[in-house]
Amino acid sequence: MNNGARVFAALMGLCLLVAGGIRGNAAEDPEPDRVYGEIARHAHGIDTIVSDFEQERRTGLLDSVVSSRGRFFFKRNDRMRWEFKEPAASGFSVNGDRGKRWEAATNREDRFSLRQAPFIKVFTDQVFAWARADFEGLKRSYRLEVLGEYPADLKLVPLLPQLNEYVDYLRIVFSADSRHVVLIEIVEGDGDFTRIRFFNTYINRPLPDELFD
Repeated sequence: MNNGARVFAALMGLCLLVAGGIRGNAAEDPEPDRVYGEIARHAHGIDTIVSDFEQERRTGLLDSVVSSRGRFFFKRNDRMRWEFKEPAASGFSVNGDRGKRWEAATNREDRFSLRQAPFIKVFTDQVFAWARADFEGLKRSYRLEVLGEYPADLKLVPLLPQLNEYVDYLRIVFSADSRHVVLIEIVEGDGDFTRIRFFNTYINRPLPDELFD
């Protein structure tokens, strides 16, 4: 998995997790406007998210799935942190228009402006659009489809060249109580995929600002 695709997988997991929760009626066909309205209602009440995750990556070049585990932090006002714990410690954080990347194996840490990292900026813009429930903005980047409403099951097809270069479509599944995302699948055109499972998720737990510096 190249660095661009690795960042893409991480950021797409983030942008969908911060969407909040959806409640629906299993007896009715999904109605997109109703589902999006519920996402917006829940998103406005979310200030922080903390969640563990397990990421699985399968490619046609490998006979087995490559797994990694870590933790994700989100705080309103454009702050996030994504940490890989296993098999190697690495990650990135974003605070407004500033970012930081690190890699424990090389003891390397880089600070940068998002203007200097256009690839990351494209996707962090999507993350924070979900946090604001900016569906008009999201629809300029994706074709959205509601596969199911209870539990919520969404499909996103990228429309922009810089997005569909990496992915064919994304699928997002919410928890049974509709409070948070439990599964993200990122499917590439050649059949390769990344699957991210979220667990031990906490909403609105206090988080220190230092996590994002």
